[in-house]
Amino acid sequence: MRRKQIKKINKTDTIKKISLYLYLPYEEMVADWKDKAKQSNISISKYFIEHVTNSLQSEEQQPSVETRMNLIKQNIELQTENKNIRKFV
Repeated sequence: MRRKQIKKINKTDTIKKISLYLYLPYEEMVADWKDKAKQSNISISKYFIEHVTNSLQSEEQQPSVETRMNLIKQNIELQTENKNIRKFV
């Protein structure tokens, strides 16, 4: 009889499945986030998870809450519209 081979669960594989890499635009932002996490006595991962989760829940609970990118897009459109209106005044 053949023994069934049980695939050994590799801890590294598990970590790779639940990890992601986040690249921030500035080193100062990284330092700021790490400082805030340290002040809260939590890891940077937990700090990030808490804030992203809170933000997502806020958007779900209040559909009127816009994403930052949507607000930027709307702002540019309104600025352009405003410039065009001023040309005729």
